[in-house]
Amino acid sequence: MDNRLGMLDLLPEPERTALARCARQVRFPNTSYLYHQGQPGGSLYIIESGRVAIWSGGERGRPTMVNTAGPKDMLGELAVLGSENTRTASVQALADVRALQFDSRDIHALLARRPRAYLLFIDVLVRRVERLTAQVAEYADLDGATRIYRQLCVFSDSGDAPGGIPLAQHHLASLAGVSLRLASNVLTAARADGLLRTGRNEITVLDWPGVRRRAGLSGPAARRE
Repeated sequence: MDNRLGMLDLLPEPERTALARCARQVRFPNTSYLYHQGQPGGSLYIIESGRVAIWSGGERGRPTMVNTAGPKDMLGELAVLGSENTRTASVQALADVRALQFDSRDIHALLARRPRAYLLFIDVLVRRVERLTAQVAEYADLDGATRIYRQLCVFSDSGDAPGGIPLAQHHLASLAGVSLRLASNVLTAARADGLLRTGRNEITVLDWPGVRRRAGLSGPAARRE
């Protein structure tokens, strides 16, 4: 079985094999969009390499980066499975992305033949709700600087950005729900303390234990990512 499919390991072998046969490899260069909010959704993706930003809103101003996704993550399943068949967010490559694409017709045909494949999508949605719940709790309970460090810690074990985290300061501010000024001040202090260095659209962490301590994640049961 093709181990590139990652999270599809949740499915029984016959369903995994059937879905793997439907996959088509696609590539998206840095800054390009996989799809835009409001568009019809005709396919879903599983990321093989690279990282994407998930943007939402923007009707009254600039859209907000609400999350990022990396290797083995699934994207676009809501538009494929939902009744309105519409993209609920925009997805943009933060680095060169390689992904597996699955046409919605193949997905629906598989689900009709093998209903157990619904287990995969249920698991994906449960994880999304759990992460959203944790994120809302963080906004209520943690100060802005701590939330910034928490967002950096999401990347600590990802392994998909060996040259650094592909985020600009305004990306990090949007993810943490803070002002650009606060994000700039926090990163300036972190650079001065030797925790990280910043470049154009990139943050390289030099001291992960130090970053984790400032994120309040130094305890054995504190991991969120």
